[in-house]
Amino acid sequence: MFSLKRPVIMMMLLMSVMLCAITCNVRDFGARGDGRTDDTLAFQKAFKAAFVRRDNNNISYSTPEIFVPAGRYLLKDTLVFFNNLILRGEEGSVLIQPDPKKDLLYGHPARFGFFENITFSGGRTQIHIWTENNDASIFSFKNCRFENSSAFAVKSFDFATGGGPLSGQRANNKLVAPYHVIEKDGRFELIDQDVSRFKKGEKRRVVGHIPHKNKTVVLDVKKEDCFHYFNSTKIQIEDSVFDNCGGALACETDGTTVRRCRITTNRNSTLPVFILGNRSTLAELDILVRRNPALSQAVVGFYGSLVGAGPCLDFNSSRIRTDNGKGVCLIHADMTNKTYFAQSILLRNLEIESAGCPEGAIIYFKNDTFCNMAVLENVREQGKGKVKALAFDKEPDQNSIRRSFPLHYEKRANAKQSFVYSFLNNSSNIDTTLPAALKQFEKKLPKATPLPQNIAPKLSFKGKVFYAEK
Repeated sequence: MFSLKRPVIMMMLLMSVMLCAITCNVRDFGARGDGRTDDTLAFQKAFKAAFVRRDNNNISYSTPEIFVPAGRYLLKDTLVFFNNLILRGEEGSVLIQPDPKKDLLYGHPARFGFFENITFSGGRTQIHIWTENNDASIFSFKNCRFENSSAFAVKSFDFATGGGPLSGQRANNKLVAPYHVIEKDGRFELIDQDVSRFKKGEKRRVVGHIPHKNKTVVLDVKKEDCFHYFNSTKIQIEDSVFDNCGGALACETDGTTVRRCRITTNRNSTLPVFILGNRSTLAELDILVRRNPALSQAVVGFYGSLVGAGPCLDFNSSRIRTDNGKGVCLIHADMTNKTYFAQSILLRNLEIESAGCPEGAIIYFKNDTFCNMAVLENVREQGKGKVKALAFDKEPDQNSIRRSFPLHYEKRANAKQSFVYSFLNNSSNIDTTLPAALKQFEKKLPKATPLPQNIAPKLSFKGKVFYAEK
């Protein structure tokens, strides 16, 4: 039984948000789009005009929209937005950051973003998102193009200091944003304090944020003092192109989806195409790796997160190839950090070219680690020669198995309930032999079957309520 009252109220609220939404054309604020004039200040004026403050319940009064007509917009400084932003373009709308050491667009803190029909060109990271672990952040990219970034085109991590998430000291945590932001005459000065770029042992003075209290504090920290913090964020990238970027996406979020995208890598980049933690889905991708045999390169860097409910990578229905037949390792996996639940990697319906890569494997586990579940189903190796399904920098043994138990499984399950490896209908040149210590966990799982299409009950209106008919 479903009450009609709540949906009506929600629809009225949605309509009021849509009616109150603000649309700002960057040309109305002085943007030229001629590829020569610095349009940074014009964009920031448009952002400020569309800025929406949030109430105490973290609900926006409206959703600002920035429209970018066709043109080449030179941005000599990093654009900064707060809270929510919709950025729409049209064919020929290009944002250019000429400095490979500057980000193109930075959200501080960012809650919601929708980006459509925009080309982002140049810069270090083109969309850099810091959410302050808002618990309800969503970012969507559709029909965008990312080109020539020196680092990852899109990036979102939360870092903190003051005791790890498993230490019982969360009350002492201070969040460390990638930048300390200072506004000057309508522009923003960004002081770099990105923990991921700290050198080991180096002490840096940073501005820390006290979670949910809108207060800051000055801290002296080392990289070793900091850890990946909760990032309750959903990122979705669809129908987009990544061309010659240092990497496509680096994030650790509650949910990441990349699908129907075409990716061509930078030949000289040592970054993987993706760095992912927590739950991630990659689907319907066409990836061309411009392979540099002198460098260690991979398609995905996948790691266990201390704050993750259980990192799961589902990579399916995609084609991955190289431009010279040298082979590229599909996944570099590092499961060093223990997680609450099982860590899993599912590879399904893939065409790959890993044979001949230095790792000699499709999935290569680093630092004496491995995941709890690995499934390869209908994976086709297109390269010449054989390749291992799984390889390890150190042979797994009983000690490493004990270390790899998920935190919630240690007292609730035995080893055979906590690990499973399955290989089904893969090409014959993929060697699925497991190390001796892991052979006991190999299982023939049933072939995946699609869900039935008509699973929703039929709704009928009777009086003041909806009823679901069987």
